Amino acid sequence: EQEMQKLEKNPVISALTQPVAWAPILAVIIVLLGIEFPPILDPNFELISKANSGVAVFAAGLTLSGLKFEFDLEIIYNTFIKLILMPGLLLIVGLLVKLDPIHLQMLVLSGALPPAFSGIIISSRYQVYVRTGTSSLAVSVLLFMVAAPFWIWITRMASTWNF
Repeated sequence: EQEMQKLEKNPVISALTQPVAWAPILAVIIVLLGIEFPPILDPNFELISKANSGVAVFAAGLTLSGLKFEFDLEIIYNTFIKLILMPGLLLIVGLLVKLDPIHLQMLVLSGALPPAFSGIIISSRYQVYVRTGTSSLAVSVLLFMVAAPFWIWITRMASTWNF
């Protein structure tokens, strides 16, 4: 019982006991170590990978439909960080390390992508930050339609600058 109380008090350890937290970490380790699975397993992994994003979007939609949408300063802040600040900082770093224009554009756009749907699934499971997280995701997805062309344009312009 004492061990369980320690786990509950330390959120990092508690999170690492959940497959939803350690599975992506394990996947990164497997990729970094260069471990390859037998080709016979490819169809299984392909099926899982195709279903994963669809299930995540479906789960996020269910969460959104069950909550009252809110719009407040925190959502504006979250959206600003994700769609403006992060890609802007990545643009600066990419220019400083002299990335070629295509890789610079990919870096900046990946930084501007809306937050992962998996965050909504995790927050729903633990009933933490559900409404604000879900609303932030919805606003970010909608505004990404404007942010993406903007960042493509600004990245193309910035690629011509000499430092």
